[in-house]
Amino acid sequence: MKSYQKIRVILLILLLIPTLIWSQEKTSFFTSSDSLNKARVIGVSTGIGAVYAGSMIGLSQVWYKDQAKTNFTFFNDNHHWLQMDKLGHTYTAYWIQNRVHALYRWSGVSRENSLLISGLYSFAFQGTFELMDGFSEGYGFSYGDVLANTGGILLFTGQELLFKKQILVPKFSFYPSPYAKYRPEVLGSGIEQLLKDYNAQTYWLSVSLGDITPKNWKVPDWLCLSVGYSVREKLKSDVEYYAVQQGTEIKSFSAYREVFLSLDINLSKIPVKKPWLKALLSNFNVLKIPFPAIGFSSRGTRGYWLYY
Repeated sequence: MKSYQKIRVILLILLLIPTLIWSQEKTSFFTSSDSLNKARVIGVSTGIGAVYAGSMIGLSQVWYKDQAKTNFTFFNDNHHWLQMDKLGHTYTAYWIQNRVHALYRWSGVSRENSLLISGLYSFAFQGTFELMDGFSEGYGFSYGDVLANTGGILLFTGQELLFKKQILVPKFSFYPSPYAKYRPEVLGSGIEQLLKDYNAQTYWLSVSLGDITPKNWKVPDWLCLSVGYSVREKLKSDVEYYAVQQGTEIKSFSAYREVFLSLDINLSKIPVKKPWLKALLSNFNVLKIPFPAIGFSSRGTRGYWLYY
């Protein structure tokens, strides 16, 4: 299982932030440049280049080091994990482009050029992993992953071209599931569930209500309606039924999907005056804010007082 998927965006954000902390006076540091700022462009380009190189070298040593090499092969995993992994690819590609685009716009690069650079970077960043998978025994190049990556890039680019803002924003939330203990070697234990257990993860698509309602309703732009997707009782990637022997008892699991309806907050649209605070909030916009939710599945409808 490609458990490194979710950590890509987190690493990218954490490693890109330091590229902003250099050579600018504090009063204007977090304000985007009105014209091309070559110093910022050089700093940002160096930073994201270092992130790319460091990620590839690091994961080639940590993840692929013990993987046997083989001739380039293809692998169709579109039916695995009830497509949760594909949503992970879309989410990751979107946010890589989102943050890189923001950095170049901060540097005074035009919207069109920022979109082109950030889109290519996101595609290359994700695509390199797919190529590595193609030469790794037990994996293989997944065209489904590439399509999912492309979907994330198109989601961001399309909105920037059509609306010049992001109305639909993918989010992520996590809460430990009770299923990991039955297959901890696959679903992880403790904090590993954040990366490995799809039962514990939910992907959301939040829409800013202020952007889709009449202006006279005066709905704040930061308030969102959010639709989520997750899976339950999913213990093995390619089968929906799984049984576990516990002493003399056999415990069985039958995987199913769950769709959620909830509210959310677009942190990047909160009207704060401090540029540094706005920049900080924007980086945390990758996460869904906990709210009450309604879940719909083949098992029925369920309400949650507070869904993480």
